[in-house]
Amino acid sequence: MISSGERTSGMEDIMRRIDNLTIGEVTNLLKSPELLLDPASTSPSLPIPVLEALLLLRRYSSRQSPSDIARAASLILQLPNLQGDPSLRHLYFVLASHSVDVFERTSELGHLDRAVALLEDLWDEQTIQSMDNMRFMVGSLLSRSCLCHYLTSGEPKARESAVNVFHQICSSSPGLAASSNTSVLLILGDIMRHSYVTGIDFSEPFLSVSSSVLRALKIDPNGFTAFQILVVSLVYSIIHEEQGTWLNNMTLLLAAVEESKIDGSDITVLLNAVATFPSSSSKPLCLLYISYILDSQGLIMHDSSYEDDGGVFWTEESRKAVQHFRQLITHEGALVARETFQSFSLKGHLERRPILGVERYFQPESKLAHTCMFKLSMVVQKDVENAPSADISHETFFIHLEKLCNAASPDQLRDAALEAEDLDRFLDISPYLRQPEERLRLWRNSPTTKAYIMFRTNMKDRRISIEIANTLYVHLDDEPGYAHFVYQLASNLCSMDANQPRLTVASHFFLEFFRVQKRGSLMHILAMVELATTHFLLFFRERRRGQISTIAFALELFREAVAFCSELMESSDPWFVEARKVLLIARILHYRYNLFSESETSLQRTFAECNDLLDHLPIGLPFCASTLEVITINSLLFLARHTKNTLEWHKAIKYLASAIDQVANGTNHVSGMAGDEDASIIVDVVLKGGVDPANISFGSEALHILHISDVFRTIGGDCCKNPGHLRISIECYLRDLEFEPTNSLSESEKVLQNVNDLRAHSLVVKAALRSAVLSLVGGEHILNESDDSRPASTPGSFLIFKYRAGYLNDPDDNPSAIGMHATGRLLCYTPVKVSQFYLDTTGDNLNESDEAFSSTYQEDGSSSLASWPDDLLSFKDAAAYVSSADNMPSTLIPGFDQISNNEAHELFKMPLEPRTIRALVRNVDSEIRSTEKSTSFLAQNYINELRKPPLWNRNNVGLQARIEQIKNFGHNITQYGSIQALLTRGPERCLELIESARTMFWTRLLRLKTSFVCLPDDLAKAFEVVAKEIEILQANTTFTADNTWLDQSQRLFELEVTFEKMVSEARTIPGFKNFLRPKSYEMLMQASSTDGPIVILLGSNSIYAALVVQPTGVDHVFLPGVTDDVLDRLALGFNRACQSARSILQEDESVERFGKRRRKAMPDYNVLLQSIWELVVKPVFDFLSYLSHPKALDARSRLWWCPTGKFTFLPIHAAGTNFGTPNADCVSNYAVSSYIPTLSMLISARDHAPKLLVSELKVLVLAQPETPGHASLPMTLNELELVESIVPSSQLLHVNKDVPQLSASNSNRTVSETLEALPQASILHLACHGHQDSKDPLNSGFALADGRLSLGKLIACHTPDAFFAFLSACESAAGDAEVPDESLSLSVAMLYAGFRSVIGTMWMMNDNDGPEVARSVYQALFKDPSRMLDPNAIPFALDAAVRKLQESGVHPSRWATYAHIGV
Repeated sequence: MISSGERTSGMEDIMRRIDNLTIGEVTNLLKSPELLLDPASTSPSLPIPVLEALLLLRRYSSRQSPSDIARAASLILQLPNLQGDPSLRHLYFVLASHSVDVFERTSELGHLDRAVALLEDLWDEQTIQSMDNMRFMVGSLLSRSCLCHYLTSGEPKARESAVNVFHQICSSSPGLAASSNTSVLLILGDIMRHSYVTGIDFSEPFLSVSSSVLRALKIDPNGFTAFQILVVSLVYSIIHEEQGTWLNNMTLLLAAVEESKIDGSDITVLLNAVATFPSSSSKPLCLLYISYILDSQGLIMHDSSYEDDGGVFWTEESRKAVQHFRQLITHEGALVARETFQSFSLKGHLERRPILGVERYFQPESKLAHTCMFKLSMVVQKDVENAPSADISHETFFIHLEKLCNAASPDQLRDAALEAEDLDRFLDISPYLRQPEERLRLWRNSPTTKAYIMFRTNMKDRRISIEIANTLYVHLDDEPGYAHFVYQLASNLCSMDANQPRLTVASHFFLEFFRVQKRGSLMHILAMVELATTHFLLFFRERRRGQISTIAFALELFREAVAFCSELMESSDPWFVEARKVLLIARILHYRYNLFSESETSLQRTFAECNDLLDHLPIGLPFCASTLEVITINSLLFLARHTKNTLEWHKAIKYLASAIDQVANGTNHVSGMAGDEDASIIVDVVLKGGVDPANISFGSEALHILHISDVFRTIGGDCCKNPGHLRISIECYLRDLEFEPTNSLSESEKVLQNVNDLRAHSLVVKAALRSAVLSLVGGEHILNESDDSRPASTPGSFLIFKYRAGYLNDPDDNPSAIGMHATGRLLCYTPVKVSQFYLDTTGDNLNESDEAFSSTYQEDGSSSLASWPDDLLSFKDAAAYVSSADNMPSTLIPGFDQISNNEAHELFKMPLEPRTIRALVRNVDSEIRSTEKSTSFLAQNYINELRKPPLWNRNNVGLQARIEQIKNFGHNITQYGSIQALLTRGPERCLELIESARTMFWTRLLRLKTSFVCLPDDLAKAFEVVAKEIEILQANTTFTADNTWLDQSQRLFELEVTFEKMVSEARTIPGFKNFLRPKSYEMLMQASSTDGPIVILLGSNSIYAALVVQPTGVDHVFLPGVTDDVLDRLALGFNRACQSARSILQEDESVERFGKRRRKAMPDYNVLLQSIWELVVKPVFDFLSYLSHPKALDARSRLWWCPTGKFTFLPIHAAGTNFGTPNADCVSNYAVSSYIPTLSMLISARDHAPKLLVSELKVLVLAQPETPGHASLPMTLNELELVESIVPSSQLLHVNKDVPQLSASNSNRTVSETLEALPQASILHLACHGHQDSKDPLNSGFALADGRLSLGKLIACHTPDAFFAFLSACESAAGDAEVPDESLSLSVAMLYAGFRSVIGTMWMMNDNDGPEVARSVYQALFKDPSRMLDPNAIPFALDAAVRKLQESGVHPSRWATYAHIGV
């Protein structure tokens, strides 16, 4: 082991001579150190710097001057190297050890720099590499010193050195490091340091026993007990005793720790040492905290955020530990009951101390004294595991996560929050967070963990807080450790700009925090008050007068919180008196919990102390306050926010309460403060941290809190006196806020005078409080004797004032409110009346100088209040709520309407009274409706913007670009916005929104066909010219890269700009304000007809409904059986069924052509059609009374279906059940179905329908049996011949007029020939292949002999008499799955091309069915040539044809495909 014999004989002689010198002699010799050398000595002489350093060490041992150690260390560091001299090795270490001690006392980094330099020289010296104990001792002190350097300076290299050196000593000292944790190793190293510095040898047996004692304790910095610290303190006491007793005493200590038998041994040393505990625990706690930091590789630095109140519990546990240890060493063989001790952890921060000069010295310390560089405080661990465990709880997980975050730098936290790999590495720093257990893995990967780390990067960063809040969902039942984080996040959101979105998110977090609190606990009460004030701000921030349920819920919460507080206060006063006090105390508790995470015990103490303090202040009427009250509240708020030390905080409240009682009531509390050692410190805290910064300010947080409480008291009082008048009371108050006072000079001067009087008198009140506080410790108030403002020691007079609240002109621009209560950005206050009052010498009576305030501070006025009504809402309000909840589902929270009426639901298990829960349900329902209403308005605005032409880019004015824009930005907006409008704004507004959102592509075309005749002639002609040219250019859909296309694109752009300018001009003309704007509800009702209703199918988010439009108005019918999943399955089922049917139909064709028969099962359409019947059609027919009052077939009415979204893919017209049986029940039994894309299209089709006799109809029939690139369609000639046999020849149009036979004239014709004949046609029958182009709908069309007859060309073609189009082409009525609401089918496109009535197919048709359907339609249409054309004839004829197919027993896939579109 290290021995004093390492000193050379020359060093021994010098040391003996120096030890015999007086301090004066040492000081003189420092001027000439060489006088110490003996000229006659034969030993090698020591260098002069070494002699000087030895002298300085001798003087330091007496005077404890830091400068002596600093000078000695500097001298030794000037030497070239150790040169292998053992005596210098000893001197190096002694100076390094003392330098570390001096640094801990002074916090001067220079001492630590020198200590590290000396230790590094020792660490690098070759001779100690083989000396395990020496190397371990030097390394442990070097590692510890480097770590302290890092904690002080923040130098990263110091941290790296500390970690590397410690790892090296662990690997190079296996005997010491075996089965030892960091704290044990540091304590052993420090014990060895003590022996080496004092020149005493430690034997190997003693080190072995010492190591065994420390290992047996299993001490851990993350969770230690007072008994463990007691034992470590005893180890230090033993090594300061006589060396001969060390081993015996350490053996006794080991026996006590292992609870072994102790008989007849001398236990005097241990008993004496126990008596000094816990004062002797300073050094063990310091080393424990350093080991805790070292365990995290130096990343856990220090935590100055708050201090806990565990000191009280530590004192109690220390007493228990001493008692238990005495029993262990004195039991003499008797069994000692095992004792359970409370677990603690440490929080700390660097203790900054003044740097001492040469002339200032330390007092010599006792042998066990230790000046710690940290300010440490005890934290009571609540069920925290003391070692890494697979059974770790979430609370423990969060404690270790919090410790990790407390230590890390902002950059480390930011990296961990951004990258998953960095997060894993960061969490792996803590041994408690790197366990393989599944729950721990889930907690590590939880979004809340990432959010918490992001939150900790910078708590003042508003953007980060908002980002977290908007993306985070926390369920505290699963992650209870995050309760404080949730509260912090909600509080931060409320203390920002406090706009409606932030307050809404904050209220949700507060509600989640509240939900898991124990009913009646202080956290439960605090959460209730936070919820109440947040909902108060929600109501008034946006002035949402319709959300009366919000303020009702806030009042219910506040009422219940006051009731709980009254029980805790043991108060018999009515709620009106206690209400203001409750809100004030809650705000104090908010700061203590939010900023310093105080325990429930400490908060309970704060509650009681604040209650006692506020009892000294009289409670006035609403909207009145006194200067004393405002100054007191502001002082409390300042102290609550800035007093970190919990014990100082509690004492500060006590001192402030005594001062207020003395000022207000003349009570003397000086005797009660006698004997308080910390009195001067507490007085300084109260004055500098509370009274001095507290002022009268009409934007201060004190007034904001008073005002909220006054509003609650006023409105609550109104409701108690006048049940059912909540809305009236709120309305009156809101109008008062908006009242603008007169701007007269006299009024302004009066207000200014009031402000000046109150501010001047506040100085008097503050001076009185200062004097009262100072008197508690015998201080004297320092004021000039001539100063008239000097307050009397007896109770004096104070000013009270009435104030008026009003909205800020710019609520978001109030810098003074930053960091305060959120109302600071909402309201401002004005003193409207000031009066003086004083208390008489007895303190029992109040004397007023103004009768207007005669009852301001009387408490009897509130006792006459009636009790709270059972329901704060009026009967009318409640009835409206019930109606809304019963009838309206929700897209935001599907099924909430059932939840709100189900008291067995979890929602009704909240820790609230039933009446408060009912208020909560109403408020949630109201918030849902409000959000849905806002969503519908947003959707409407978005649709209006989407309808506008993109005139900023010429490449975007084409219709192709229009389709891409709708696909990219308008997807699902129709369905979602429309159902929201129905739920919140009624079916009328819903109808308007649907109409404006659908078929925006075709609407762009339809505007060009608008009649301009009512406009002024010049403007009308200009419209016609521009519209015609746009039509022609849009018809050219061929994409080329040549200049021609570019020129056309530029021209189209110019025309669109011109057209929009003319539209704006037209809207300025009287009567044309809504020209080409979306139609209003009144205009849309023109589509209603006595012929039959219009049914619009809509929905989203599993809420689906039908709008039924009739001449009497529009109604809605919910479809409860339809959900997103049901609709998806139906659409997918029909898609697959159509594909299967297509392949079977193709096989049927092969049978006819090649004579081969194949059998394959057809898909079961019946099941799909029955589902549509049950889920969609029957609820609508029940509403229309069709099922209860069926009509004969010839008396059936028309029925127009307008499906939206995925409904567009379903054959609603074919829905039914039991097809092919006598019990068949289907749509066609009750009505004749048609489809329309929009009501505007139906109105336009009716208005522009040609008035023709049947005999005047001209029919253009085109057949395309052979088309290049397509399969042959031989049956199309049969259709052509069939039409020819029914329609009079004079009414048939021949494309090739030179050929009399129609089959030759009108088959396999070109596009140009067809366009030439088309303007004469009233009816167009196309039997050919169809093609649908979803990217460019105008390029969709029909395949003719030389190309495609596109819709663009059809639209550009002038067809004045066009009425009916029969599209005998497959899937001519099928839409685009990407944009179902644009109705991009060939059939709908024909409506926009000018035809009024269209027959098409939704999927592939059978060639045999087309001619038969055509026969029925044309026979009915041309039955009576002399009558006028009847639009109803076509849908009725199609219905008859389909019924024939049904009756013939053909498969539903063949007849259900036919659909009628239009009038």
